[in-house]
Amino acid sequence: MRHRRLEAPNPAQTINGLIAHLSQFALRMSSDPFGSAEALLHLRCIALNGDWENFITWTYQQYQDQLRDRQAVQIRTDEPMLLPRAA
Repeated sequence: MRHRRLEAPNPAQTINGLIAHLSQFALRMSSDPFGSAEALLHLRCIALNGDWENFITWTYQQYQDQLRDRQAVQIRTDEPMLLPRAA
């Protein structure tokens, strides 16, 4: 029996694969395939240029600013978000 050598996953390859998979899914499900493709292409470029962490940090800051200004923000997560207590 041959054993495969386990290697740590490469984050860039993981993100690239995820974006490629999401691109295909979005194009199949979208009523505006060109708009979705353009947005996903931008995400792929961000990831390939090594700017993913900066992009996520910037996005999070934008959400925080909008929430602080009491603007409506759509956030998707599988974990509950802690909300500040009302005064």
